[in-house]
Amino acid sequence: MRIADAAAAIARTVEPKTDPHESGLASRWNQELLQGFLRGDLKICSSTGGLPIRAGDAGALVGALTTGVVSLVELNRWLTSMGSGIEVTVETIAGKPRTQRPVSNAEVVRDAAARMAHEWANEHFRKTGEIPAEEMVSKAIRVKLNAEFGRDWSHQTIRRHSLKDWSFSVISLTAQSARAVKP
Repeated sequence: MRIADAAAAIARTVEPKTDPHESGLASRWNQELLQGFLRGDLKICSSTGGLPIRAGDAGALVGALTTGVVSLVELNRWLTSMGSGIEVTVETIAGKPRTQRPVSNAEVVRDAAARMAHEWANEHFRKTGEIPAEEMVSKAIRVKLNAEFGRDWSHQTIRRHSLKDWSFSVISLTAQSARAVKP
């Protein structure tokens, strides 16, 4: 996601009932993100090629502002390293409110699998530039998903049931909506 979108998502997480731009909170987080980038604490990549933008390079700040994107995994890693206690989710990026309705066990497993798959796939994409296949994703999240729910599901079962409606999307938001990348 672009830096401004990341700042708005953090602001929505902190103040869910307030417009992040009207409150000025998004602007303050935007500055904090850029400072983190310049210190080398936050990794930002170019949206045009996926290559990392190095803070010490000439034009790095302009590049970060104009074409820079940060993955959800990297953003949450940075927020954790700051000790902020904030975790940005796909829902807060897209501006969707969290629902408080009770969910069935199957829904909880699907949501957890989709979250894990999304985080792993985006990290894989950021590192390699490759869009992972569903089978690769289900194998990658199998151990963590089984540990979280105390089960022993095969990666085929995870793929067939928990990831059946999941598809890879890069967190590169424009107009606050996720853009699905098609293989």
